Amino acid sequence: MKKNNNLRIAIFLIATGLIALSFVVYAGCSGGGRGDGVIMPTGTPTESGTVTGVVYDQNGSPLEDATVAWDLNKGKDAGKSTSTDSSGSYTLTGVPTGQQIITAVKDDYAVSTQVIVETNSSVTANMNVEPVGGVKGYVYNASTDAPLLGAKVSIKVDNWNLTLSTSTNSSGKYTIPYVEEGTHTISVTKSGYNDDSTSVTVTTGETFLQIFNLTPTTSPTTTPTTSPTTSPTTSPTTSPTTSPTTSPTSSPTITPTPAPTGNYATVQGTLSVQSGGQTYTLTVYRPDAAGAFPGVFVLNGLSANDLAGKGFYVVTGEPVSTTVSGDIIDTMKAQSECTNKVGVTGHSWGGAMSLEIAAKTKKASAVVELNGLLAPENNVDLKTDMPNPVYFITGENDTLASPADTQKMYDDLLVSGQPAQIYIVPGEGHSYSASGWEDIFNKSVNFFNTYLR
Repeated sequence: MKKNNNLRIAIFLIATGLIALSFVVYAGCSGGGRGDGVIMPTGTPTESGTVTGVVYDQNGSPLEDATVAWDLNKGKDAGKSTSTDSSGSYTLTGVPTGQQIITAVKDDYAVSTQVIVETNSSVTANMNVEPVGGVKGYVYNASTDAPLLGAKVSIKVDNWNLTLSTSTNSSGKYTIPYVEEGTHTISVTKSGYNDDSTSVTVTTGETFLQIFNLTPTTSPTTTPTTSPTTSPTTSPTTSPTTSPTTSPTSSPTITPTPAPTGNYATVQGTLSVQSGGQTYTLTVYRPDAAGAFPGVFVLNGLSANDLAGKGFYVVTGEPVSTTVSGDIIDTMKAQSECTNKVGVTGHSWGGAMSLEIAAKTKKASAVVELNGLLAPENNVDLKTDMPNPVYFITGENDTLASPADTQKMYDDLLVSGQPAQIYIVPGEGHSYSASGWEDIFNKSVNFFNTYLR
């Protein structure tokens, strides 16, 4: 698969867990969201104590009905959470002794702190909530495209003097749900791989999507893939000249027309997009010819240059949210070289994000979704939310976006009444061979020609 290393999209903040912070409050002392300290080892607690305090809003007023919890990422069991009263006060009883994380959350505001709980003692933790967003993403082996389990992902929040950390699961996924808004450094480490780091900008109420591809410290045994915005090294360097294959007979809702017979020379440029008071610069590939062409917004996967060679105005870049993605599509449509119809496409996580962008912005005219799978946090119901046709494509042997799961998305979209197409690529998995990429390229061009021209 091909993955952008720095892509973010907007999804409403999902409170999925807490992470270790580098701030410690000792019994008898009060602490807020800032301070100095180090992470201390935690043993298995056998006794318990009490944590009390007051939660304040940004203006210093007591905050009512804020959820205050400890060890939240292990579940909201009895005794692990409470709510503040009208005076902002809370009391957590039965908190295991040792170092514990206490977090106060209400809407898009939160703060976390660490306390040391002693047996039959009470520790005070007063907290001032601040605007927060989240960071989530995946960590992959750059050589084999496989997800990495147990990679440590850390964010340094300088203004809090804290480091927040978590680890990836078996799908390579990580989530750090509560991060102060602003720009922070995020890093990832795993034994046997080179470390990586980058900057992320967290926006209140949104979750930044950051993808990492770690390079093994030893020589890879398989051929690595290329960067996400271009075709893989095994993909053809020019637009396929063979006629696209016909659509599967199992999906009669779409009968794509042939792609244009003529190929175009292409030119590369940039597109500046204004959104939310910021300027975003994206790469443009378009035919070197007069006239307006249908647009395609490429997150990753298909070659942007090859699509331009088939007569499309193609923009590829790093959308930071669904809102920005919508502004990108609007800006594309405003260009004299682009028509008022724009499609969206992406591979793997980019496929799922393409569906989310189309469903939430209502500005795309078609989606080609490659090997993606919607998750609950995407907050998309294909039965009701999708306003445009979708082509679902996955590999016969794909274990991440299985044919069965892809079939379910296809079936759900049919309920909405929107045209839908599904294609299971024979003999292919989550990544594709050169012939596999050529096959899906032809079908994608065919689909976009049907719904964008």
